[in-house]
Amino acid sequence: MQAAGLTEAIKTFVRETCQQPENAFGAAFFEQHILVVRDYGLKLAEVLSADPEVVTLAAYLHDLAAVQDFQAVSGIVQPPFRKSVRREANGRD
Repeated sequence: MQAAGLTEAIKTFVRETCQQPENAFGAAFFEQHILVVRDYGLKLAEVLSADPEVVTLAAYLHDLAAVQDFQAVSGIVQPPFRKSVRREANGRD
Protein backbone atom coordinates (compact mmCIF):
# COMPACT_ATOMS: atom_id res chain seq x y z
CA MET A 1 0.00 0.00 0.00
CA GLN A 2 1.33 3.44 -0.93
CA ALA A 3 1.89 5.96 1.88
CA ALA A 4 -1.04 8.13 0.76
CA GLY A 5 -3.33 5.10 0.72
CA LEU A 6 -2.19 4.08 4.18
CA THR A 7 -2.75 7.58 5.54
CA GLU A 8 -6.24 7.70 4.03
CA ALA A 9 -7.06 4.24 5.45
CA ILE A 10 -5.93 5.33 8.92
CA LYS A 11 -7.92 8.56 8.65
CA THR A 12 -11.04 6.57 7.72
CA PHE A 13 -10.46 4.09 10.56
CA VAL A 14 -10.04 6.87 13.13
CA ARG A 15 -13.09 8.78 11.83
CA GLU A 16 -15.24 5.64 12.02
CA THR A 17 -13.89 4.81 15.48
CA CYS A 18 -14.77 8.32 16.67
CA GLN A 19 -18.34 7.82 15.47
CA GLN A 20 -18.86 4.74 17.65
CA PRO A 21 -21.21 5.17 20.61
CA GLU A 22 -18.42 4.01 22.97
CA ASN A 23 -16.44 7.18 22.22
CA ALA A 24 -16.70 9.19 25.44
CA PHE A 25 -15.74 12.39 23.58
CA GLY A 26 -18.68 12.24 21.16
CA ALA A 27 -18.95 11.77 17.42
CA ALA A 28 -17.75 15.31 16.63
CA PHE A 29 -14.36 14.61 18.24
CA PHE A 30 -12.79 13.76 14.89
CA GLU A 31 -13.72 17.06 13.24
CA GLN A 32 -13.41 19.26 16.31
CA HIS A 33 -10.17 17.86 17.71
CA ILE A 34 -8.31 15.36 15.53
CA LEU A 35 -8.49 17.45 12.35
CA VAL A 36 -7.59 20.62 14.26
CA VAL A 37 -4.51 18.88 15.70
CA ARG A 38 -3.60 17.74 12.19
CA ASP A 39 -3.95 21.24 10.76
CA TYR A 40 -1.83 22.86 13.48
CA GLY A 41 0.68 20.04 13.21
CA LEU A 42 1.05 20.62 9.47
CA LYS A 43 1.65 24.32 10.05
CA LEU A 44 4.38 23.46 12.55
CA ALA A 45 5.80 20.82 10.21
CA GLU A 46 6.30 23.46 7.55
CA VAL A 47 8.07 25.81 9.95
CA LEU A 48 10.20 23.05 11.48
CA SER A 49 10.85 21.12 8.27
CA ALA A 50 9.20 18.02 9.71
CA ASP A 51 7.80 15.23 7.57
CA PRO A 52 4.14 16.14 6.95
CA GLU A 53 3.15 12.50 6.49
CA VAL A 54 4.52 11.57 9.92
CA VAL A 55 2.82 14.59 11.49
CA THR A 56 -0.49 13.70 9.83
CA LEU A 57 -0.34 10.10 11.03
CA ALA A 58 0.58 11.21 14.56
CA ALA A 59 -2.36 13.61 14.61
CA TYR A 60 -4.80 10.92 13.50
CA LEU A 61 -3.54 8.38 16.02
CA HIS A 62 -2.61 10.45 19.08
CA ASP A 63 -5.91 9.98 20.97
CA LEU A 64 -7.07 6.69 19.46
CA ALA A 65 -6.62 4.67 22.66
CA ALA A 66 -8.74 7.15 24.62
CA VAL A 67 -11.42 7.14 21.93
CA GLN A 68 -11.54 3.34 21.91
CA ASP A 69 -11.54 2.87 25.69
CA PHE A 70 -11.53 6.07 27.73
CA GLN A 71 -12.06 4.21 31.01
CA ALA A 72 -8.89 2.16 30.51
CA VAL A 73 -6.65 5.17 29.83
CA SER A 74 -8.32 7.84 32.00
CA GLY A 75 -6.50 6.63 35.12
CA ILE A 76 -3.11 7.01 33.48
CA VAL A 77 -3.17 10.81 33.90
CA GLN A 78 -4.11 11.54 37.48
CA PRO A 79 -6.60 14.36 38.22
CA PRO A 80 -4.08 16.80 39.85
CA PHE A 81 -2.04 16.75 36.64
CA ARG A 82 -5.11 17.35 34.48
CA LYS A 83 -6.11 20.30 36.68
CA SER A 84 -2.65 21.87 36.44
CA VAL A 85 -2.68 21.52 32.67
CA ARG A 86 -6.05 23.25 32.52
CA ARG A 87 -4.81 26.09 34.76
CA GLU A 88 -1.71 26.57 32.59
CA ALA A 89 -3.82 26.52 29.43
CA ASN A 90 -5.98 29.27 30.88
CA GLY A 91 -2.95 31.38 31.79
CA ARG A 92 -3.05 30.60 35.51
CA ASP A 93 -0.43 28.90 37.65
